[in-house]
Amino acid sequence: VYELNASTGIWEEIQILTASDGVSSMEYDWFGYDVAISGDRIVVGAPASDVGRNETQGRAHVFELNPSTGVWEKTQSLTASDGEAADAFGHSVSISGDAVVVGAIYANVGENTAQGSAYVYTFAGSTGVWKEIQKLTSSNGGPLDSFGSSVSISGARIVVRARYQHIRGSEGVKFQQGSAYVYALNASDVWEEMQTLTPSHGNEKDVLGRSVSVSSDRVVVGAVGAVEGIKRYQGRVYVYTLGRTDCDGNGVVDSCEIADGSGDCNSNGLIDACEVLEGAATDSDGDGLLDVCELGGDHDIK
Repeated sequence: VYELNASTGIWEEIQILTASDGVSSMEYDWFGYDVAISGDRIVVGAPASDVGRNETQGRAHVFELNPSTGVWEKTQSLTASDGEAADAFGHSVSISGDAVVVGAIYANVGENTAQGSAYVYTFAGSTGVWKEIQKLTSSNGGPLDSFGSSVSISGARIVVRARYQHIRGSEGVKFQQGSAYVYALNASDVWEEMQTLTPSHGNEKDVLGRSVSVSSDRVVVGAVGAVEGIKRYQGRVYVYTLGRTDCDGNGVVDSCEIADGSGDCNSNGLIDACEVLEGAATDSDGDGLLDVCELGGDHDIK
């Protein structure tokens, strides 16, 4: 753990955290595989930790800052109530206030091997205990999706990635394109799946959702395997905003593209690239300008 020294402006190491209480002391726990902090609380994933006789079921450890001593103290180890061997619970962790999300990337869901799942915990102030309140799974998940390989929570929103999910569309199945799922907390305090994020021009092995993060009404999703031109695995990052569309998945809100005049040559309120993708317009020479716009200008298509 590092802390900013206000007088020097330098980050200083103040403490080393370990799971040394005997609960998770076996070799190869992978303690620290993922970490998250919110205020005076830290969560550390140990996805290879054994739980009872279940090898590599996984744990997540919660630490809190003792205000009297200034020392980070372990307060609880979290495990899945229905956990099984090789779930890798703790592969991903995130915390926001009194809520923690933990991914179990290899958890089986029904007959789907390693579809993956994520678990939500809340802190009960009256008892001082973190309680599992809900298990999240994707509505359209399949085997080996790796749902839960990255998680992020901010207030009343959670994002969970499924990095190896196959995406089926008009062009067939895109192997391991990946996706990210957005959940929102409803009035009944239940987390509901609201939307699946997949870019319209994603490709096979993009591994969309290799990393995810949410803050308020914005979500950022990494696609580490995305190809740019001839550059393999150069990668991309997609930005999504609630209530605003980005139909071509280029990270720029449609209304902004239209406002600066770069995305709507025929002034019909629709992004040119999206009209082409949807078959509503054509771009015969692939130069990014709609045929209807070029035919009306100085670059008529012969």
